[in-house]
Amino acid sequence: MPAIKWFITVSCALLLILCLFISPAHAQDLPAEPDTSYRPPTIREIIVEGLETRPELLVKGMMRSKEKNIMSPLILEEDLKRLYASGHFDDVSYKVEPVPGTNEIIVRITVKENSLVDNVEFTGVNEFSIEDLKKNIIVQPNRPLADYNRKMDELSITDKYLAAGFYFVSVSSKTKFDPDKGFVLYYNVREGPKVFINEINFTGNTDKDASDLLDNTYSQPAGFWSFLSATPFIYNELQNDLKTIVQAYRASGWLDATTVIEDITFLESKEWANITIHITAGDRYELNSVTVKGNTIFTTEEIREKMHTAQATTYDQTVINDDVQIIRKMYGEQAYIDADIQAVPSYLMEPGKVDIVFAIKEGKKIILNKLNFAGNTKTKEKVMRREFTFAPGDPIKLDDYMKSYEKLAAKMYFDVSKLKFDIDDPVGSDPSKRDLTVQVSEIPTGKLNFGAAINSNNGIAGRLEVAQRNFDITRWPTSFSDFASGNVLSGAGQTAKISLAPGTKWNSYSIEFAEPYLFDNPLALKTSLYSFLRDRSYFTERRIGGQISLEKRLERGVNLGLAFKVENVNVFNTDPGDPPDILAVKGTHDLNTLTPYLNIDKRNSILLPSKGFKSTLSVELGGYFIGGDFDFIKAQLLHQHYFCLYTTRSEAKHILQAELRMGWAEPLGNDKDLPIYERFTAGGTNSLRGFNFRTISPKVNGDPVGGDAMMTLSLEYSYPLYRERFPGRTTDIIRGALFVDSGNVTEEVTDMNIDDFRASWGFGVRFIIPNLTEVPISMDVAFPISSKEDDDQERFHFFLGFFY
Repeated sequence: MPAIKWFITVSCALLLILCLFISPAHAQDLPAEPDTSYRPPTIREIIVEGLETRPELLVKGMMRSKEKNIMSPLILEEDLKRLYASGHFDDVSYKVEPVPGTNEIIVRITVKENSLVDNVEFTGVNEFSIEDLKKNIIVQPNRPLADYNRKMDELSITDKYLAAGFYFVSVSSKTKFDPDKGFVLYYNVREGPKVFINEINFTGNTDKDASDLLDNTYSQPAGFWSFLSATPFIYNELQNDLKTIVQAYRASGWLDATTVIEDITFLESKEWANITIHITAGDRYELNSVTVKGNTIFTTEEIREKMHTAQATTYDQTVINDDVQIIRKMYGEQAYIDADIQAVPSYLMEPGKVDIVFAIKEGKKIILNKLNFAGNTKTKEKVMRREFTFAPGDPIKLDDYMKSYEKLAAKMYFDVSKLKFDIDDPVGSDPSKRDLTVQVSEIPTGKLNFGAAINSNNGIAGRLEVAQRNFDITRWPTSFSDFASGNVLSGAGQTAKISLAPGTKWNSYSIEFAEPYLFDNPLALKTSLYSFLRDRSYFTERRIGGQISLEKRLERGVNLGLAFKVENVNVFNTDPGDPPDILAVKGTHDLNTLTPYLNIDKRNSILLPSKGFKSTLSVELGGYFIGGDFDFIKAQLLHQHYFCLYTTRSEAKHILQAELRMGWAEPLGNDKDLPIYERFTAGGTNSLRGFNFRTISPKVNGDPVGGDAMMTLSLEYSYPLYRERFPGRTTDIIRGALFVDSGNVTEEVTDMNIDDFRASWGFGVRFIIPNLTEVPISMDVAFPISSKEDDDQERFHFFLGFFY
């Protein structure tokens, strides 16, 4: 019991002490309740200080903070950034002042103004026009001069020069007040010399030739013709080239390759740079295994049989990529154009070893449900539809797909960069049926060309040409607005051209019309009316006539035609001492001919073919049942074959062209000879270079009179000298050429003997001026190596044609 009393006594004492600690005096130390009566202050006034030329309204108008509104520190900070970024002020700050006895504040903005520029001028500029430089700068007249904008302009001007090869350029700026010009900002440019690349050397590249490494790079060493082929030294391009070289190494199996610029030195004039690039290639990776997965349409053996990687021992990305395309083409040819093929590398624990898995997702065979067109506002749908080699209900095979695309692009009615074939989503519940939508962007197809041409054969000539390659003879205007739309007389795929070409040695005037699908059939109708005058060596020849032809398309690139021609030929400006062959045709004669012909064009390009051939065979019949003053037969063959000898990684092509021309003619009936203007001759540009125009021929008293048999052979090797990059393509601007020509013209076929062939060799250049002329400008120097004593030789041949 005493213990219980003791426990109760102690407990009561502790309770008393606890009550003392929780007395009202200590209760004041407990946390107070939140004060919910606080309200953010309101802006009574915004005061702007430091303004000299700018109005206060300019500052307040750029601020989100407004008088009478609640003040937000975050919004006020954004206002200051906006004022500074405007360029009007060099410094901006603010201060908040409370209004005593109120819940209001005064915001005091202090600014330091940037000067307004009255004029911007340049000094030391020779390479670019001042107007060109002004387009790329921020600071302009009547704009504030912010220091950071001026620095940005200095960098922008510097970059423009560096991109043009002016490696040593420096740009500075200064301001000056001029009583006449006001406050002027001067950009001072020290251009320095334009630097070209002299040499590019490699160290460490024991596995590849320097020429192979530079196949796909911008930077190139100066060639034999350095004034034509020298590449400007552009540092940023050189950095990109390092990446290209690394990619080339890694694509060939050196997967750990790296490159660095080891050294750049400049010749004394500082106009030429020598570059040394160091390459660390590492080990070349070997293929451990090659497998194919996911294939059911083709067996693994069928796929591996066409692959190159399966037989390879080392890793080669180019070969692997080619195999992906080979497999994709195999599936595409069976209409599995959605097939997805991926080459997946798998690196092994063993160094320098890699497995390749060709993973295939076959998808479904695609059947064309409907062919849709979009974007054509003037070209008739049937004009596009007839270029397709497949129709609704047919499988969309890759070969047909690509041929149709190429045929439509070759019409040159549309912007090729925007020509798209989109296979739409499945139609209904059948995933194999798909619509194909052809999206086009039409380009102007009417042209007004004028200019001049210079030819070593024909002298100087002017030219005016009005042409429409997407003509529609039925689409006449119904109102003035039709002219504004550009749809007048266009859209049916016909061709119409009026050409006027007066010259010093020849004049030509013609009107042409062609309907490629007569009555919507693959039958072409071509008609022309013309007047032609040429000054020959010993007489002047004028022809006035017309021609009409029908041409049947047998298959793609193969046309069979029949042409009927009616001409009136007038020979004048002769002398009594001229050869009898000339005097025999003096005056006016009718020349009517009927010509069946066969055209085969299997070239891969019209402008720069590198593969395939083009052949034209014609047999012309004169007189007889078609009338005219002369009866004769005249057969001609022109065959041109193209071989791509080598293609660089940048797709630049080295091309060999072989050309054969043959001709045979024979008078018929009572005629003993062909008229002199229908006989064959050779010599000059596009014939036997190294000899004067039309002077390779049988001669009478030294004057060429032509022959009844002709044969010429030519081999020309061309290669790129200078290429230029354009959006979506790279174009050969200058190509070099080496050639050999040979041939002869004789009175009879039986006189043709290879021992009598004239021959020459030479070299030349071909120029293409983008967007100015599609026909190369050619200049050749030729040297006869087999000739006759009475041959007229000519070393230089050229053709210049500029049409705008």
